[in-house]
Amino acid sequence: RGGEDIPATAAEIGPVSLAVDAAGNLYIGESLFGGSVRKVLPSGTISTIGVVFSSGDDSGTGALVQFGSADALAVDAAGNVYVADGGWQCVHKLTPQPSSKLAISSGDRQSSPVNTALPSPLVVKVVGAGGAGVPGVPVGFQVTSGTARLSPTRILTDAAGLASVSVTLGSTPGPVVVTAMGLGLPPVTFNLTATEAVGP
Repeated sequence: RGGEDIPATAAEIGPVSLAVDAAGNLYIGESLFGGSVRKVLPSGTISTIGVVFSSGDDSGTGALVQFGSADALAVDAAGNVYVADGGWQCVHKLTPQPSSKLAISSGDRQSSPVNTALPSPLVVKVVGAGGAGVPGVPVGFQVTSGTARLSPTRILTDAAGLASVSVTLGSTPGPVVVTAMGLGLPPVTFNLTATEAVGP
C-alpha cells in the first residue's frame, strides 16, 4: 500500500484529507491503492491504520469498519481517528490498539494451482504486551494483488489472539498478495503463488 514502516518521503500516497493529533502524529486520508488512512509519526515513519473498502457496511457488530472514502479526518485526545465517509455518508471511528502489533502466525509463501484452495489457512496474531495474544480485535483480509477469493474477509481474534482466512486462488497464474489489517495496527502481507493448472 505504497510502503509500510518506511520514511514517509519514500512512500507513494495520494492525500485527500489531513489531521494532526496532540502528539504530533500526522494522519492522511489518501486515494491510491484503493484508498486508506495513513499515520506518520514525528520520526517520519508512515504506516496504514485503516483501509478504504469499495463495498460493505458498518454494522456495529465489532467487525472491521469498512468505508467508501476518507473525505475528512479528525483525531480526539485519546487518539481515536474519525473518518468522514462521503461514499457511505457517515462517520467512522478508528480506535488504536495500544501496545499491540499484527504478526503472521502461519500460511505465508504457499502455492497451489489456479482455481484451487490453498492447503492451509492464512493465520495472523494480534500480539500484546509480553507477547500474549489479544482476543476480540477486529481483523480484515483483502486481496491486494492477483486474484483470489477469501472466506471470511472480516473476523474477530479468538481467545489466543488469532484470526484466520481460507483462500481459493483465482484463474490467473502468478503472485497473489493478501493483506491483513487490524484497526490501529500496521498491516501484514502474505505472499502466495497461483501455479499453472495441472494437466489431465
